[in-house]
Amino acid sequence: MAVFAGSWGFRPGPKGLQIFSFDPQTAEMTFVRTLHSEFAVGNQYLDAKRSILYITDESGLRRGDAVGGYVQAFRLDPKSVLTELNGRETLLPKPSYFCLDHTGAYALVSHHSNRGQVTKLVRRADGTFSSETVTDDAGLALLSVREDGSLGEILDVVLTPGEDPFGPHARSHQHCVAASPDGELFLVCDKGLDRIYSFRLDREKGRLRLLHTTYTELGSAPRYALFHPYTPVVYVNHEHQPVLYTYGYDIETGELNCVDALPLCEAVETSMQPSVPVLHPNGRILYMSVRGTDLIGMFQIDGGGLPHLEQTVSCGGQSPRGLCLSPDGRFLLCANLESQTITRFAVEGDGTLTAVGEPVPTVLPGNLTIASLV
Repeated sequence: MAVFAGSWGFRPGPKGLQIFSFDPQTAEMTFVRTLHSEFAVGNQYLDAKRSILYITDESGLRRGDAVGGYVQAFRLDPKSVLTELNGRETLLPKPSYFCLDHTGAYALVSHHSNRGQVTKLVRRADGTFSSETVTDDAGLALLSVREDGSLGEILDVVLTPGEDPFGPHARSHQHCVAASPDGELFLVCDKGLDRIYSFRLDREKGRLRLLHTTYTELGSAPRYALFHPYTPVVYVNHEHQPVLYTYGYDIETGELNCVDALPLCEAVETSMQPSVPVLHPNGRILYMSVRGTDLIGMFQIDGGGLPHLEQTVSCGGQSPRGLCLSPDGRFLLCANLESQTITRFAVEGDGTLTAVGEPVPTVLPGNLTIASLV
């Protein structure tokens, strides 16, 4: 098996996709090599059916120094670990998340957009002058995907423009896109505009259709959405709220209904910034990394899909971001960005975590995938 660690960040220097061998019995990891050290890997998506790994280069610049991002497809290969299929420019800056529809024929890519404004001089019709302030476009892009898993052309883009360029909702920062278990509803968390968008895919026309917009609290910055695999709820966290929200959803209309808001720990701290949530393969345990306090929370999921906090443990590093479970659910890996380490935990029978081994050094890890190469 292999671990793929995406090195992420906007600071200068090499990053890329770090490859490690992984022993599924002991969680031992050995560094193999780095691919595309020029990439700031924002997200990874594994298509296990076709053995394809997709990554986003969350950069404000695409090839040739033009503004825009890039996505890349690799085939898992027992001999070389990864073989490149192809890549595609997304035209919008900072592609932050990648998601396939259930047919595997379409990919959805959300975009974060750059910060900052540009002032443009405008000549009015009467010959006088004024100026306007503009910001980057942000949007959800729809790409075709070929039968072999390689990336096709951009079919559609839904832009989510900001409001007053000097106000609290100056620009959109789409952070993630997630698909419902049946693959018919897609949620996009926009932490710049404090909104969650619900989309449906029109496969006959190759178009995206916005169904509904959920408005969250001002400044809350919704970050990640994670659907439960067999209970009709979705978990959403917010970058600036130390709370895990549970929503019911209407698969036809895309409307969300908040049914629970659970503090991340008994003593909530303002420095808490919830990050990646992951579900155990059994669907009864949820884990979430928490930056600011360098914790991992373990939540038991009851029969109605509601989470209950059972354990918090130190992440063993600084600024935990990506979490990843081994396919059999025996081990949890945590990417600690600022300490530049990957820490490993054994998952006990009740879901609690026990640290194993020493932290594994790597370069600015932001996201993780464990995959079989068979």
